[in-house]
Amino acid sequence: MLKLFIQIAALFLLIALTYPATTFFYELATHPADVFTVSYLITPIQDAVIINITITYNGSVPLTPFNATIAIVKENEVLLSGSAYRDTLNKGDSVTISLEVPYDILQESKPEIRINLSPNGILPMQIRIREAG
Repeated sequence: MLKLFIQIAALFLLIALTYPATTFFYELATHPADVFTVSYLITPIQDAVIINITITYNGSVPLTPFNATIAIVKENEVLLSGSAYRDTLNKGDSVTISLEVPYDILQESKPEIRINLSPNGILPMQIRIREAG
């Protein structure tokens, strides 16, 4: 009887621990464009451009922690980067990353967005968005 109780308790613990990640992956699989909204504004200045990227989270599971980075990459080497960190990102919350990129670096490199997150603090993961090629 004690063995059955321990097995049932372990099953409930497993469900409780994996539910946030399962919910997050379900939302990402069924409506990928709705989970994150990414908008950007590029402002040219004298010798550079200022890139502002805003990431809005629309999922139902809190992301604890949340770290987003925009990196300017050339041949797998990060030339410049900017990031935004939040202890917790809830539905409707946004983060904005600003980065000033000189024109000469921008012409010879590729932008890449890296998002490090953890649904409810349980399963750390990284999402990368970069130009193909």
